[in-house]
Amino acid sequence: TDKTQYFDFRLGYERHEDLGKYFQFYYGIDMLTGYNYTVSHNMSTSQGTPDAISKTIEGGGGPIFGVKFKINPRISIFTETSLYYTYSKRVIDYKFPDSPENNIKELHEAGSINLTTPFFVCLNIAF
Repeated sequence: TDKTQYFDFRLGYERHEDLGKYFQFYYGIDMLTGYNYTVSHNMSTSQGTPDAISKTIEGGGGPIFGVKFKINPRISIFTETSLYYTYSKRVIDYKFPDSPENNIKELHEAGSINLTTPFFVCLNIAF
């Protein structure tokens, strides 16, 4: 059986600037972090079938920009884009229950820059 657990957290700050009666531009910064834990049992090797246990932690942040169209004072639609730098560290343990001498541990570290393009439009309803 495979098992996955993950946690993502994002914290940010925004400033809003009105562009006339209906439009609003906003910008800010986000900080993000996450943790992922996965156990997989579906890989076969010449030494047997190991349990692959993967743990990933990541963190980063960057600027966000968005545009909002106010339909009325309570309803609006918006889209946004962001540019995040993310650093991740992943440890994978391959544990062979029948032959522990073949156990392997891998470490992967990487930094990346990701641009999210505004492919979505969200509906916002204020109560």
